[in-house]
Amino acid sequence: MGKIYNGPANGNDIAHSISLDNSGNILVAGESVGNNTERDYVLIKYNSQGEEQWTRRYSGSSNSAEIPAKVVTDNAGNSIITGNTWEAGTLSDVLTIKYNSDGAVQWIKQFNGPANGNEFADGMGIDQTGNIYVCGSTIGAGTINDFLIIKYSSDGNELWFRTYNGPVNGNDFPTSLTIDLSGNAIITGTSVGTGTSLDIATIKYSPSGDEIWQRRLTTQTINPEEAKSITSDNKGNIYITGTSTGFSSSYDYMTVKYSSTGDLMWAKNYNGPGTNNFDEARSVAADNNGNVYVTGLSAGTGTMDDIVIVKYDSVGNETWVNRYNSPANRNDVANNISLDAFGNIIVSGFITGAATAMDFSVIKFSLLTNVVSLASNAPAAFDLLQNYPNPFNPSTKIRFDVTPDERDDAQDVRLIVFDVLGKEVAALVNEKLSAGSYEVEFDANDYPGGVYFYRLNAGEFTATKRMMLLK
Repeated sequence: MGKIYNGPANGNDIAHSISLDNSGNILVAGESVGNNTERDYVLIKYNSQGEEQWTRRYSGSSNSAEIPAKVVTDNAGNSIITGNTWEAGTLSDVLTIKYNSDGAVQWIKQFNGPANGNEFADGMGIDQTGNIYVCGSTIGAGTINDFLIIKYSSDGNELWFRTYNGPVNGNDFPTSLTIDLSGNAIITGTSVGTGTSLDIATIKYSPSGDEIWQRRLTTQTINPEEAKSITSDNKGNIYITGTSTGFSSSYDYMTVKYSSTGDLMWAKNYNGPGTNNFDEARSVAADNNGNVYVTGLSAGTGTMDDIVIVKYDSVGNETWVNRYNSPANRNDVANNISLDAFGNIIVSGFITGAATAMDFSVIKFSLLTNVVSLASNAPAAFDLLQNYPNPFNPSTKIRFDVTPDERDDAQDVRLIVFDVLGKEVAALVNEKLSAGSYEVEFDANDYPGGVYFYRLNAGEFTATKRMMLLK
């Protein structure tokens, strides 16, 4: 399923955030150039089948730019959107609007900090009782840009706000927040460190606004780390994704897991195809099994920027990578990822058309994995078959058999592809699979031609085969 929205001025329309309500409806927020209104908030509601239910646009009183950053939905189906507005006399302020399920405005709140400087919203969360948390940045008295978190009640009353100024009084930009099941708010962003360039700074607040813990993360002193998105799971673990140059000479995806008490569990990177091309993660989601899904943009080999989804398991192993290049073969970018109750992945952002500018896009992926079960009968023995076709261009299929474990029907299965130098280039399978016969597709569109090998590890079984990519 894919949906495109082209605004009334046929200008740039960019989706920045997506949220799902309890009925499976999809709310997408973004910016859209209006007729003589500069950039406006736009909020679109789709049902679970992708049919548009309504569209709402908001332009401020001075017809200046309004750019949303985040949308969330509460248990009653209301939608709350936050972002920035530029109004006369107040520079940039945080603008938050609440709509009911039919798209009617419930309230509008504008936050201008004590120093009357620039305030920018970057993230938002909502707790189980409908309280709303907005994070962003503010310029304080004698400071540059500081972390900002605001708490509103469900009816729009401001309950408290907090700020954070980093160790060197430099630029501190929060980008995202999450609310755990205990109602704690965890905020993350980028902060200038003491001799460490840009660090990922993360702060956990109680429901009353008390700081519980603070963490700063850097991989190397000279390399910048930038946080883009944060989420939490049902055990209170915290997942942050963003970028780092500490793993290669260019920007890579970096994904981090903290425990609920702030202990660093793991940090992983993704470096796309080609020679250290630009890769920027922008959004993260986690399921109830501790699997993590990260999306953003990644420069391909001859495909400009692609939408890329990377899945990690609970201990940080890369399970699979899904790259999406739109038909126009131009820049495609994901800004947000969500999981619905059925395990589907929904990604929003923009794709660039052949005859249009950047268009709002929403893409629904129906499967969490590209592994297809061919038969559930237990095979007599493990087996790894020759890929077909072989040679191939650009994709091929690999079949394998899994036998049951003596203690458990499911086996830990890993199927990897590596080049002639022994470098791993793709992890096609990295999960528990029940006994049966399976087939997985390897798409090598972004890889150079040549000889590759694929290896299956399942239980104590290991087998390797050779294949040829012709280009």
